[in-house]
Amino acid sequence: MAVKPSPVGRHAAGAQGVQTKRADQVGAAVPGEGSQMASLTQRTLILAFSQTLNFAVQFLSPVFLVRILDQTAYGQYKEFIVYSSLTLSFISFGIKSNLLYFISVNPGNDRKYVTNTVYLLFGFSLIGVVAIYFLRGYIEGLTTYNFVLLLMAYIFFYQNIDLLDTLFLSKKRSDQVLYWSTCNIIVRTALLIYVAYRTRDVLQIVYLLIALEAAKSFFTVLYLLRKKLLGWRVDLPFLKQQLIYILPLGFAALITHLNTNLSKVIISANLGASALAIYAIGSQNIPILNIISQSVTYVIFPEMAQRTRKDPLLALNLWNQSNVLYVFLLVPCFFILLVYADVLINTLFTDTYSAAIPLFRIYLVLLLRRCFEVGAPLRAMNKNKYFVVSNSFSLAVNIVLLYVLYKMIGFYGPAIAFVTAEVALAVFLAFKIVSTYNIAFADLFHWKKIGLITALSVAVMPILLLRYLFDLNPIAAAVIFSSIYVAVYLAILRKLNIDEVDFFMTKILEKFKIPWNGRKVRLSAGTNGVARPAAGSRSE
Repeated sequence: MAVKPSPVGRHAAGAQGVQTKRADQVGAAVPGEGSQMASLTQRTLILAFSQTLNFAVQFLSPVFLVRILDQTAYGQYKEFIVYSSLTLSFISFGIKSNLLYFISVNPGNDRKYVTNTVYLLFGFSLIGVVAIYFLRGYIEGLTTYNFVLLLMAYIFFYQNIDLLDTLFLSKKRSDQVLYWSTCNIIVRTALLIYVAYRTRDVLQIVYLLIALEAAKSFFTVLYLLRKKLLGWRVDLPFLKQQLIYILPLGFAALITHLNTNLSKVIISANLGASALAIYAIGSQNIPILNIISQSVTYVIFPEMAQRTRKDPLLALNLWNQSNVLYVFLLVPCFFILLVYADVLINTLFTDTYSAAIPLFRIYLVLLLRRCFEVGAPLRAMNKNKYFVVSNSFSLAVNIVLLYVLYKMIGFYGPAIAFVTAEVALAVFLAFKIVSTYNIAFADLFHWKKIGLITALSVAVMPILLLRYLFDLNPIAAAVIFSSIYVAVYLAILRKLNIDEVDFFMTKILEKFKIPWNGRKVRLSAGTNGVARPAAGSRSE
């Protein structure tokens, strides 16, 4: 049985047709929408808490490791991580993500989808191990020490049967994601720091990582067998559906990871492990970015996949609302981190890594780019072929700029090249969303709300710059002025009556019995493109 989302109908000619349909459905109630949105919010908050806890614990790794290991040893550790990430990008192929889509649109066949996914993961793991073996001479020529055999073992166990978090998300069980991922990251981080402290030996750390991944694979197999989710036979008709979905996303993911890690490979090969250590700190994943973007996207994607079967614009409206939240949450974080980047780097990683501060500020631009999550609408429509083209385009931009800028300005050139390529990728996919959903570019985002929130973030930014007028301890200044900045930002937002913000803040604060602004907002799944206030509240 083929599983296909409904095609996007031409609701009317061009943008006016979309506006007409939206106008027709303003005020149209969707049964159960209030409880549905509340459920989405609750699952997002649980997942956000899980991500926050995970990243808080995970962030301890580099904070402790830069103090335990010398710069060269830490660079060698990051070298292993970079090459393992790059290798995984070639073999992971985004295989497990198919569960998010297929279990959402075709419930009742969990066992077949899970079994096929396990065999796919196992097969691609073997392919990766064999590829590394035949490329071992080339890899040894690029790295500062020989870890090829260890890399093969790590890749095999890391890739194999790593699907529980995705399985839980596909079943809308954010609570189980919380328990599973938190347990994983706490055990991994605690043992990593312990072994590093006791041995100061990079190879011993790598041995630990391999052992942990092997244990996780063994546990996952036992869990799937107990839940009767793992069979012995591959279901070929279902496998065909999965491969059609997976392969375009897989090639796109491969190119994305190559794009992400290319600059680190160039730095490692040309400047050595010490330079890579500094670059790794400067390009450190900003936890708030992943906490917010992953929490929202993972929760809304199954909902979007279901809604596209009824009306694609239902899914697009849900996505539009999430982008307003991204801007609300991420833009002020960008300005805080931009102003206090030196305090963050020097405090967490010591002034030994102060050379990473300009690099960190360059990578901060990604925080603004990720306010616009342009992948979910196309994946919900199963338009995965666009990701291969767009990521190839982004990689080409990155390679050209990396070569030019590395020659011109050296160490910081690859970072500028990567950030520029990411922006180019977002623009490309944005135009593909416009053509796929048959809407005008003006209808792509809630531009007025996004502009209003961004303007407010900029307007109150001088509060952050007060650090230069007062002779305070850097950490104290960062805490005091950032807190004032956020307080003023939220106080003004309360008066602006932005529905998505009001709904989100009300849901969070009501847990603590704290009022937000008294508005009762119900977000609609209708295709009117705006959130609909409840009767009696002021509209925007």
